Amino acid sequence: MTLARAGGIAVGIFLDHLLEEPARFHPVAGFGRIATRVERSTYGDSRARGVLHTAVLLVPLAAAGVLTERLSRRHPLAEVVAVGLTTWIVLCGSATRSITREISEPLVRGDVAGSRELFPKLFYRSSDVLTDEELPTVLIFGVTESLCDAEVAPLLWAAAAGIPGLLLYRAINVLDNKIGYRSTRYRRFGWAAARLDDVANLLPARLAAGLTALCAGTAGGSSGAALRVWWRDAGRDSSPNSGQLFGSFAGAFRLRLTKPAVGLKPGTSAVTFGAGVRPGPEHLLPVIRLSGVVGGVAGALAVAASALRGRRTR
Repeated sequence: MTLARAGGIAVGIFLDHLLEEPARFHPVAGFGRIATRVERSTYGDSRARGVLHTAVLLVPLAAAGVLTERLSRRHPLAEVVAVGLTTWIVLCGSATRSITREISEPLVRGDVAGSRELFPKLFYRSSDVLTDEELPTVLIFGVTESLCDAEVAPLLWAAAAGIPGLLLYRAINVLDNKIGYRSTRYRRFGWAAARLDDVANLLPARLAAGLTALCAGTAGGSSGAALRVWWRDAGRDSSPNSGQLFGSFAGAFRLRLTKPAVGLKPGTSAVTFGAGVRPGPEHLLPVIRLSGVVGGVAGALAVAASALRGRRTR
C-alpha cells in the first residue's frame, strides 16, 4: 500500500462529487450485461453451477485488477490516476444522493405527482404500485442501503485492497443484485453470489451504522437513539447487513421503518425497524444530509488509513 493509493482514493471521491455518472458505456452496467450473457451458458439449478458462474466472472476481473495495480505502481502518478479512475467508476454515493434529493424536493413541497414522475430515475420502475404514504419510506430505504453499497463499502475495500478490492466488491454487488434472490430460479444458483455479498459487506455495514450514530447530531438526529435501535433491531432483517443501517437511521430520527412489500426480494418477509413515527416528506432531506456526512467521514477515513499505511510501508 502506498501514499499514491491515498491520493487516488481522494481523486476518485472528488470526481464522484464533480462529475455525473456516465449515461452510456458505464463499466458497471457493462459488467452486468456480460454477466447476463455468461449466465446463458453457466446456468443450472444447483449451487455448484452458481459457484462456477461466479468464479468465471470474478477470477478474470481479479487478475485484471492485480495486473493493473502492479503496472501502475511503476510510477506514483500512474497509480494515482489508476486508483482514482477505478474509485470514481465504482463509487456512486454522491450521484444517488443527488437523484434522491431531486425526487424528494417536490414531495417536500407537496407535489406528489412531480416526485412520482422522477421516481424511475433512481429505482428504474414506476411508483404506481406505491401509495403516497409509502413514498418517503421507500426513498429512505433506498438512500440508506446505497450508503453502504455505493459508498462506505467501496471506500473500505479501496483502502484495504486497492484496485482489485474495488473491482471485486462492485462485481460481487452487481451479481448479488442480479441473481442473489430467494426465487425459484436463483435459490440455488444465486447462493454463492449472495453469500459473497454478505461477507463483503459484513464490516462496511457495521462501520456505516456506527458512523451514522456518531454523526446523527449533524442532521438533527439523536446519536443515543441511533445506537439503541441499531443494537436492538439490526438483526431483524433476513440479511445480516441491511438491518444495520436501517436500524441506525430509524433510531437517529425516531422513525418506524417498515419495508414495503414491493421492495422486498422474493421469499423475504417484511420487518420493522424502530418504534417511532411513520416517515413523512419532512424526514427526507435530513436523512439525505446525514447520509452525505457519513459518506464524507468514510472517505476521509479511507484516505487517512491508506496514507498512514503507506508511510509505514515506506
